[in-house]
Amino acid sequence: KKSSPAGAANINVNISKTATTKLQIFLEEPKSKIKTFIRGQKLESDLTLSKNQSPYLLAGELIVPESKTLSLEPGVRLYYADNAKVLAKGGTIIAKGSEKDSIYFHSDSTGNGIVFLQFESCDLSQNQLSFLSMSKAYLGIRVGDESPSSEATIKNSG
Repeated sequence: KKSSPAGAANINVNISKTATTKLQIFLEEPKSKIKTFIRGQKLESDLTLSKNQSPYLLAGELIVPESKTLSLEPGVRLYYADNAKVLAKGGTIIAKGSEKDSIYFHSDSTGNGIVFLQFESCDLSQNQLSFLSMSKAYLGIRVGDESPSSEATIKNSG
């Protein structure tokens, strides 16, 4: 019997032609290891997601209104349930990972409609995003509520 390296998994799956199977696997962070659940809501005060309370599971729409700030510490892992998103509606998002400690956004969906971060009616110069890793989203970042085919210019400052 071969042993697997740490973090690896051996998976055998048999699927018949008549069966519909949805296989969801979190190899990095199984759902059973989720430490903090965040229900969709409109923030009434500033919120900081800390690495020591990570990983988080977001269910619903987390709205960051004007004069409120959502901060994510380096190393935070944020998983999205179906149709979850973070919407800065006039508010500020500070998500400053580092080269050694990125901030991870992940969906267990195939990306149908998942938008990780959306900015509407915001002063984008007040928001700070760096060293983010995003996987399985329809859109990682959306500015405004335009359709994905609209033209927009995003400046990468680093």
